[in-house]
Amino acid sequence: MASAKLLATIERKRQEKFDKEHKMIDGVDHKFCNKHHIFFPEESPWIIATEEYFYHNDKNKTDGLHPECKKCGSKKAYINIVENYDRFKEDLKTYRQSEKGRKQEKEKHIRLKEKGTRKNWWQSHPDKLKVYNEKHRNHDILESEWKANQNILTLNVLIVVFPLKNI
Repeated sequence: MASAKLLATIERKRQEKFDKEHKMIDGVDHKFCNKHHIFFPEESPWIIATEEYFYHNDKNKTDGLHPECKKCGSKKAYINIVENYDRFKEDLKTYRQSEKGRKQEKEKHIRLKEKGTRKNWWQSHPDKLKVYNEKHRNHDILESEWKANQNILTLNVLIVVFPLKNI
């Protein structure tokens, strides 16, 4: 019996919380955004209660949605980046050096190459391309290494032009 009373109390509190955070407007369920009055005081804090406007949250047992809307979450993240920019850059650098970060960067570059985005940008910004090339043109290579690479390249060209026959 005690567990039934406990479950009833938990369910009642859950329903009270749901009733406090939700209301029907024109037959559509709306949820109260906890941060909207801070970031967007001119707008109504009552937003349609769907995953289009709120992030999914498994830990929120009342409705499965995060207490703040996506718009406020983005604004909060942006402010955090601006206020802690050095830490953000450090964390980003650490992430990009991790295996997961390197994989994501590689996939990003492949997508950009397939879409032609990078090529289009370089074609529309030739002055920046020139500055980039001048900055990255300096190669520390010995003349002996250069000649060895030229010999390998020449040999590869000869093999392609005059393929070796099976003897």
